[in-house]
Amino acid sequence: MPECEFSEDEYEDALIDELKNQYGPGRIHFKPSRTLENSLGYDFAIETNYDYFRRPGVMLDDPRLLGLVPPQRRAMIPGRFVTALVQCKIPYHVSRRHATTQHIFDYWREPYFRFDLDSEQNQKLADTEQALQSLALVRYGTPCFATFSEIEGWSAARLVTQRTHFQSPARTLGHRLYTYVSPLRPGRAYSTPEDIPPDFLAPKLVRLGESVPNMRWCAYVLLIWQSLLRSKGLTQSLGIETGDLNAADLALGQLADLPLDPLGLLDVETQIGFTNALNQEGQLASLRYYAAMIFAIHRIFRSQLRCKWNVFWTSTQG
Repeated sequence: MPECEFSEDEYEDALIDELKNQYGPGRIHFKPSRTLENSLGYDFAIETNYDYFRRPGVMLDDPRLLGLVPPQRRAMIPGRFVTALVQCKIPYHVSRRHATTQHIFDYWREPYFRFDLDSEQNQKLADTEQALQSLALVRYGTPCFATFSEIEGWSAARLVTQRTHFQSPARTLGHRLYTYVSPLRPGRAYSTPEDIPPDFLAPKLVRLGESVPNMRWCAYVLLIWQSLLRSKGLTQSLGIETGDLNAADLALGQLADLPLDPLGLLDVETQIGFTNALNQEGQLASLRYYAAMIFAIHRIFRSQLRCKWNVFWTSTQG
């Protein structure tokens, strides 16, 4: 069970460089001293425009954050604007079964990464996450690669960030061990096994939530579908399958053969967009195929991103 060939500092430097200079405005980040890190829990705080970290941001000397630091150390916190606070972890790469952890390998059925969780540090990070709410993200960041050649290659390609598995500390409370296999798939925490849903959605899908109150339901479903089709993070082919159509038939019954918009409620742009999207699938624009699209989106999120919740939210206008 070898540890990564590179150090935590090497990985952290590569991640900071990308978040700040590839995705961000290039402004100076904050790395606490070792003593201060024990009080804060995170390795660095940074301002970045990386889609996944897109948040309003917060000043590090905000009272909500200073209240989590011992009074004698508060003067060490700079007045710096950040959007993310990250604790880096260097994992072990487990490529074969071991007697004591065979159940974990049997679960993944392939080589996986693992790192230990320090309960005190995890609690501090979770407290910070709770204090910030949605102002900034607090995350573990851990690589999905293990060798010198890989970190060199991903660094040169500016893809270290995209090859990083991010996870919320609040979700790992009460566990001693965290395992994962890729940036997108959910991890699994132990000692009591718990699947932790992926902390990533295609950035355009995340931003769709901001416009839902001004969007009709059908248009919203169409935008989700189109975003999924364009998402580089999904590696399998997307489409409406026979099972989706069968589910739509069962759900709609005799209504399945009705046209898409029998009451004329949809605007022309939405009708055209929906028809064009289904024409690419070789389908016809009807209520049946609209429902099948909804079932397909559920299937994609559940199977490829392994989400276990519904992916839609709507408004009274839909």
